[in-house]
Amino acid sequence: MEYFSVQQAARLLGISPRRLRRWEKIGFISRTIENSDGCFYSFQDLVGLKAAVELIAGGISLQQVTRSLEFIRKKFPEIEKLSQLKFFARNNMLLMRYNGNSFDPISGQLLMSFEEDTPATPKSFTSKKKERNQLFWFEYGLRYDIEGRWQLAVRAYRKALRMDPTLVDCWNNLATIYYRVGRKKKAVRFYRNALKINPGYKLAYYNLGNIFEEMKRYQPAIKMYLKSIEIDPNYFDAHYNLALVYDKTHCYPEACHHWGIYLKYDSSSRWARYARDRVQEISRVMVHNGEKA
Repeated sequence: MEYFSVQQAARLLGISPRRLRRWEKIGFISRTIENSDGCFYSFQDLVGLKAAVELIAGGISLQQVTRSLEFIRKKFPEIEKLSQLKFFARNNMLLMRYNGNSFDPISGQLLMSFEEDTPATPKSFTSKKKERNQLFWFEYGLRYDIEGRWQLAVRAYRKALRMDPTLVDCWNNLATIYYRVGRKKKAVRFYRNALKINPGYKLAYYNLGNIFEEMKRYQPAIKMYLKSIEIDPNYFDAHYNLALVYDKTHCYPEACHHWGIYLKYDSSSRWARYARDRVQEISRVMVHNGEKA
């Protein structure tokens, strides 16, 4: 498939369709394919979006990425879409690549050239061509990840990590693949590897919360969700999942509190409807029992 709907893109990227539409509304992204069936994301759109999502999840704010895009568009007016840019982080700094160059998008300072280090698509991982750099393999890992070719993605990510073991996004993406195929213990270990490198990586805490919740280890799940919210108080998905765990453990006031925070962000989706219905039901029971709602 060469183009993707909002729902398909959201599922592949691990974010909500509502968030994608919000990003479109503020001009952060756009669907670059238009045909008789409607507007869609291209594969290249998803590659760029995947990198941006990981950066944002790793602690770089959407506002910073948006400001960077504004600067880049002024500096390079020929840029029309996000997929023309390559995002990556180094030493906790957001960097971008465009037209073979890597630079600080805020200052515009050129950092290094990738022109000679960006070869054509390799025919296999056993190619005898000169060694690729870690960003090359990371990008191929992203491509295979988006396509659902997880075995190839794992090989690309591992090759990148052999070159640079501090690539936190590689550890996180590897963990997510193992989580998808049911190897939860290995996923937990790799998420923790990501957190050793970047203790502020909120997505790793959130993903650990998901795993512990599935394993019915509710107290560790609560701890992980709370940690992700500590890093980002507006991490609404974490608020929602934390409320679910509090509900399962009969901590009803806490569940209502976090669902209330989520509902300030999302008031109309099916998740919002469930949260609203559950809060109302809990409130009725508490009032009936003479408890403070």
